[in-house]
Amino acid sequence: IGDNVEYCPIYYPEKGISPEEVAKSYTSMPTSTGKNLNAALECLKDPCKRNKYLWLGLSSDPDYAKQFVHRKIEDIYIIPCVFFEDTEGYAAKCNFPKNYEQSIVMDLITVDDLFNIAVKNVEQKAVIMDMNELMQQISAESLHINTRQPANLLDDETRDIDKSMPMVVITTESRNYGSAAILSASVQKWLLEHFDGKCYILPSSIHAMSAVPYDDGVSPEEIKEMISDINDNVVENIDQLSNNAYILSEEGLKIA
Repeated sequence: IGDNVEYCPIYYPEKGISPEEVAKSYTSMPTSTGKNLNAALECLKDPCKRNKYLWLGLSSDPDYAKQFVHRKIEDIYIIPCVFFEDTEGYAAKCNFPKNYEQSIVMDLITVDDLFNIAVKNVEQKAVIMDMNELMQQISAESLHINTRQPANLLDDETRDIDKSMPMVVITTESRNYGSAAILSASVQKWLLEHFDGKCYILPSSIHAMSAVPYDDGVSPEEIKEMISDINDNVVENIDQLSNNAYILSEEGLKIA
C-alpha cells in the first residue's frame, strides 16, 4: 500500500505527546490499531469487519483523488477507505488505489457496495452539535476543566437550534475524518427541517462541516471569503477541504 497510508495523530497536543513521539508513532501505530494495514484490507473479506472499518474521506484536490477509487459531488471527491482509530486518539486510514476496481478485493465487494457500506458506517457515527456548546467545551478543556460532550442534536428531536448563535457543526463521534457526515441522509434531513429547507454548508476541514441559515442578504462571495480567510490563518494545510461554500436544499448539495 505504501504512500497510500495516512496517519492522523490529531489529538497529540491534548494528550501531552511531543512531536517526536508523534513521529515515532508514524511507524508503530499500525501495530496498535490492527496489526498492519495490509491485514486491514483483508477485512473486506469479512462482512462484519466491512461494517466496522469502511469509511469515507473527502477531498477537493483532483490530483490526489484521481489516484484512488472515488466519486464526486460538485468539487468534492468522496474517497472510500479502511479507517481505524485507537483509544489514544490516533487514527489511520488507507484509501483504495484506482486499480483496486479490477483487483481481487473488488471481486469480493462491488464498488457500489463499497460506497453504500461506507456511507452507512459514517451515518451511524454522525453527530450534529450546537456551535456554542462546542466552543464552550473547547474553552473548558483548554483550561483543563472537565466538561461533558455537546449533545448530539440528531438524538433529540425536541431540541431546536440556539437562536442566538444559529450555527451547527456536522462531524462524527470522534471528529476524525468527520466531514463525510454531511452525506448522511439523516443529517441532511435534520438540517433541512431546522433551517427551513435551505442552508449554507461551510467546509470547516476534512474533519467537520458547519451549517448556517441561508440568508439572501449574504452573498456566496462573502462566505467564500470568510472560509478562505479561516483556511489561510487557522486550518492546517493538510486538514483543509475547500474554499467553496455550498447550499443544501431539497435539490441536494450544490456549490453556492
